[in-house]
Amino acid sequence: MSNRQISVSFVTASSNQVEYEIEIQNAIEDNLARLFDFTLIKSELRLCGGALRVDSFALSAAMQPVFIEYKRGEGKTAVDQALAYRNAIKTDRASIELAIAQQLGMDALPKINWADPLAICVASSFSRHSLDAIGFINSKILLITYAQQGPGDIQLDMVASNFRRLSKPRRPPSSPKANSFTERKRKLSQNVATQLDELLEQIRALGQDLFETERGSDLVFGLYEDLFKICISDAVYPKISIEFFCSADEISIADMPRIKQGKSGFIIPIYNEDLLAQVTELARKSYEMALNSWA
Repeated sequence: MSNRQISVSFVTASSNQVEYEIEIQNAIEDNLARLFDFTLIKSELRLCGGALRVDSFALSAAMQPVFIEYKRGEGKTAVDQALAYRNAIKTDRASIELAIAQQLGMDALPKINWADPLAICVASSFSRHSLDAIGFINSKILLITYAQQGPGDIQLDMVASNFRRLSKPRRPPSSPKANSFTERKRKLSQNVATQLDELLEQIRALGQDLFETERGSDLVFGLYEDLFKICISDAVYPKISIEFFCSADEISIADMPRIKQGKSGFIIPIYNEDLLAQVTELARKSYEMALNSWA
């Protein structure tokens, strides 16, 4: 992605030189679909009661929210501003959803990939501090510089991103770490392995925005934060259980199974099909509760 150069046409307000930030904004917004396969949702989107103003808000082809900040000259504060917009997903998601619904309709909202937003900063240059800093930020950021190439022509240079750091290649399945979730799964009996596969299938069907990641010997699921994890015991005859990171009162169901107290919530060992169904229902409630809390 870095050092990729693209030229776009633009119309200046008064001369052949870029004099105003809005000229850069208009040039890129007019070419968003061609350059990035983005759909422009709204210019000058105000968030948090007007405390924040997003220069350009768009959606990627993968339905990721995209926040774009422009600076005429050096982008000294562009990264900080773009990150503030990205964090507004937590503090003022209602305003973002309203803008999307007005442009694309209410049917688009369930398709939004809220867990993977993108911030883009556009400026004539960035300091070495900014270029280095994005490597330590746990959010996707792309830095783009622009340069005047002639009358009505701007060259965009994608100079830095942290996508590679955020998307490290996974270890090949053929060589899992010792004592990992994958390794423990291989030791399960056929009956328990079938139960686990059925549980995973039902959990993954809850929603596309539900992430999963292996952490040591556990498989963790979450939305914007960890919701629950599936554990495989380290024993001669391994068993599976699920630990929810909340209190049992928050997501209790009518036929609540027997639970054990965990470090961050409660644990349910899974021994039979009845427990499998109950655990699946609890996972659904945990997922829906997380969705509603961010709505």
